[in-house]
Amino acid sequence: MMTQTSPRTWTPWLTLAGTLPFLLPAIWLSLGWSWTLLGDAHWLLSSYGLLIVSFMAGSLWGIHLRRTDGWSRFLPVFTNVIALVCWFSFLLLSFVAQMWILALSFTLLWLVDLKLWQEHIITRGYMAVRTVASFIVVCSLLLAGGVV
Repeated sequence: MMTQTSPRTWTPWLTLAGTLPFLLPAIWLSLGWSWTLLGDAHWLLSSYGLLIVSFMAGSLWGIHLRRTDGWSRFLPVFTNVIALVCWFSFLLLSFVAQMWILALSFTLLWLVDLKLWQEHIITRGYMAVRTVASFIVVCSLLLAGGVV
């Protein structure tokens, strides 16, 4: 008899696998390799960073929609500001500036999740995986931006 696995058992692995498109281009760029089979590593990292920061901000909308407290007012404004600042940086700013803005944005989103975890709104398991993934992402962005 075949057993079905719960999405919760593979979600942490998918989350961590999602850090590879941050980590690999950052390593390639630190080694001086700007072109890959998929294209320019700068563009790969910038566009994927924009996609994922928007996704992470959007995930907070799900929390906002279920709340009637202060979070219901803060989260939609905060997440829109994050998404728009990152989008404008993608359109208008240098690669290094984009990496700084993305690193700061992921850090701010993590801090919001930390506060939500402290208030028992999100689970310990989610926060643990989120912390590891955020650490990898922020370090990768800083490496790519020439900081580390």
